[in-house]
Amino acid sequence: MKPGLERTRELLRRLGDPHRAGYRVVHIGGTNGKGSTAAMVAAGLRAAGYRVGLYTSPALERWNERIQVDGRPIADGEVAGLVAQVRPAVEAMAREGHEQPTEFEVTTALAFLHFARQQVDWLVLEVGLGGRYDATNVVERPAVTCITNVELDHTEVLGPTHRAIAWDKAGILKPGVPCVTGATHPEALAVLRAEARRVGAPLLEVTPPPGPVAADFTGQVADLPGLPGARIRLLGRHQLANAACAARILQVLGLPEAPIRRGLEEARWPGRLEVVPGDPPVLLDVAHNPAGAAALAQAVRDYLPGRPVVLVLGLLADKSVDGFLDPLLPLARQVVAVTPAHPTRALPARDLAAALARRGRTAEVAPSPGEALRRARALCPAGGAILVAGSHYLVGPVRSLLVPVE
Repeated sequence: MKPGLERTRELLRRLGDPHRAGYRVVHIGGTNGKGSTAAMVAAGLRAAGYRVGLYTSPALERWNERIQVDGRPIADGEVAGLVAQVRPAVEAMAREGHEQPTEFEVTTALAFLHFARQQVDWLVLEVGLGGRYDATNVVERPAVTCITNVELDHTEVLGPTHRAIAWDKAGILKPGVPCVTGATHPEALAVLRAEARRVGAPLLEVTPPPGPVAADFTGQVADLPGLPGARIRLLGRHQLANAACAARILQVLGLPEAPIRRGLEEARWPGRLEVVPGDPPVLLDVAHNPAGAAALAQAVRDYLPGRPVVLVLGLLADKSVDGFLDPLLPLARQVVAVTPAHPTRALPARDLAAALARRGRTAEVAPSPGEALRRARALCPAGGAILVAGSHYLVGPVRSLLVPVE
């Protein structure tokens, strides 16, 4: 057992093991799409009449978004009260010689405590990083697990190959607990199949349709396995794979068809190919790795065919800059580079502009997300659109400027 899990278990023990409070758990991992899948699963469970907790990361605009009950983020006062309860346990661990829990481990423990107090029926639990050694993997017996896909990301932690990353993600598999997966990479899928056999977890492989039956900025319609003509609020062909996983999860849990359909149609997940209407319209997407950029590029071709696009781009320094730019850059008429709002991992906008220059492209360098948006609007020709992408830490601040707080 890695120290992170040991620390989390010890902290939860001191808090009364709130992760064993009686609610049932859907545990969702994967490289891309796990948050969208979790949002659709939670919406389906709510549509079936259950009280549902949702734990995700990172936040887009406010930290509170990470911990929700029935679609409502945890209130500031509740956070303060939980911190006051958790802090003595963390301090006692330090006095007794235990390693200090990380911020994510403390947040995870705090979330479990909140969901126990709120007496949720279900908890939809998103893996933070990887799976095998993630703090969320303290759940011993989820009702179902999911690995949406396996792509190259966080390679410095999870390993440099699809096989290594798949092995880490497969750590959430549990004996006798079905696992739904939309993974398609041959090497990754081979690892998932082998690990499922070794653990004794039924592996349910999901194949989404190649594209929607109909799609516009209000949503899309697709023939999902067992759900012909399903209406999906989230945009992009890549969301069909996530919707197929979510629907299969809900089917495994025994939900009737009506709440499954309603959940897919009603699920919202801000910052995922989110369209802010206007002249020009602004598209917000937190794609931040090569696979996400490829999916986003396909969506741009689908939803903005032939329209000029101004790309507002900000990346973290530990991401593959070239891998991200390869699919998206050919679709951008002009680029505005900006530094994401991350205190330690942000790639400076000037360094991003230099990377673009090496590829023969110039970029305007903006000092802030607000100025980047202003410059993009000035650069965007009639009939064009603005695409903001590259990191949660860019999309969140831009969204705060465009969308009123609900």
